[in-house]
Amino acid sequence: MADLEEYLEMKKEVEESQKAADEAAGALRQVKSQLRSEFGCKGFAEARKMLKKLTTQLATGKEKFDIGVRKYRKKWKKKL
Repeated sequence: MADLEEYLEMKKEVEESQKAADEAAGALRQVKSQLRSEFGCKGFAEARKMLKKLTTQLATGKEKFDIGVRKYRKKWKKKL
């Protein structure tokens, strides 16, 4: 009888693990589809490259903006 109970417990654990794996696979497919449709990325490697590029562009843009604000304030500080 103990063998049957052990088998049923193991079967339940396997089924739960399979369900979790199926859900994870579905989520992965959804993320890949979203990357493809929203950003044109074919996979995670391409998405990482794009993220790096966009992060660099953001930092550069912020730096240029900050420089522009400093120049503006310096030029117009008496009128501000």
